[in-house]
Amino acid sequence: MERAHAPGEFDVQVDEEPLDVTWEGYHRTMTFMLTSGGLTEAFSITEAALDEALASDRQE
Repeated sequence: MERAHAPGEFDVQVDEEPLDVTWEGYHRTMTFMLTSGGLTEAFSITEAALDEALASDRQE
């Protein structure tokens, strides 16, 4: 993201599509975080960046 956001709860949306395999499997096609501060914004984020942000929040 281009700027920091105030602490709070954010919605994370994950879109996945099923794989054509004999076991149940999915391919993540998009992950984005919805913010709201008078505006509704959606930011595409990588799974690694989401994991990093969640780990950072747990440490605080």
